[in-house]
Amino acid sequence: MVASSGTYIALARPLRMGMCMLATVSPGARLTFFAHAQPVLLSHKCDGSLLDLEFHYSTLDTREHIVKLWTACRKAMAMSLSFQQNHSPSKLPPSPRARHDRFQSDLVAKRLLSGPLLEISVGSEGKKWHIHHNLLRHHSNFFDENDLVDGEEKRIKDGKVDLTKEDPNAFRILVKWLYQGQIEDVSKLDKDKKWDYAWACQNLYILCEHIGIRELKNLAIDQFRKGCYETRLVPGADEIRPVYERLPANSPFRKLVGRIAARQLMDPDSRRDAAIYRDCFTAAPDFAIDVLNAIRDGTEGLLLDDPTEGNSCRYHEHQNGETCYKTVRFQSNK
Repeated sequence: MVASSGTYIALARPLRMGMCMLATVSPGARLTFFAHAQPVLLSHKCDGSLLDLEFHYSTLDTREHIVKLWTACRKAMAMSLSFQQNHSPSKLPPSPRARHDRFQSDLVAKRLLSGPLLEISVGSEGKKWHIHHNLLRHHSNFFDENDLVDGEEKRIKDGKVDLTKEDPNAFRILVKWLYQGQIEDVSKLDKDKKWDYAWACQNLYILCEHIGIRELKNLAIDQFRKGCYETRLVPGADEIRPVYERLPANSPFRKLVGRIAARQLMDPDSRRDAAIYRDCFTAAPDFAIDVLNAIRDGTEGLLLDDPTEGNSCRYHEHQNGETCYKTVRFQSNK
């Protein structure tokens, strides 16, 4: 298998659910692999050093397809290493410490990408994913059968996990991070895809709160903020509600959306009515508190006019739009 530029592609081990880890390739490469007369299509997304690959296969003879694909990938990797050794400038041999670290890293990777697979049902349609159990346990105690609080219901039953309440797009980002150690940068996406990705990152944050992956939560909230900034869009009431329904009271994401809503209400150019958040205020009183606190903090202690002083007419009731200025008469001093 050769990239269009002539550079051999080095593929990591392809996994059963349809993901490859990393590849070294020149920009713009394309690749199609045929196994058992069934095309295995590899989609590409290349930044010059990494290639994000996905392959799709028929459910028939799946194991045979994977074996054939893996065999071809190993051959391509060997060819790539040989090519690089023959065409790269001479380098000093790695130090004993570097060799040891590389060896330990390879051992960890081999352990995490071995063993049984968990079947995870995701989204309302229950899409099935098969993920290495060792890899999941490495990142989250949620997938450890022994990490249960007294009386807590088992999360894993017969090698299966139910995550049907979670967003499939968010879970897809999680899988990418598990096997590639990174997620996409919203800045590199097309303009019409930025907000959808930001919304998926909000749901990813909620998913990671549920399964307990703090590192990915931080990446998700960063991409969400960047997506809001670059699209000049902000979450509405329907998008804010799940943040308060599923995240704890001390969640940074709650603080973030509370400040976003407060800024919308304080923007003199938009003059939005707070009623747009009425349903959120009703369903999540904490949201109203966060918005008020954000306004207080944002005004830096600026004190409003004293309502007990000055014109009293604003607090009077009148008929037909009259005001006190029209009805009050003053006696002459003469």
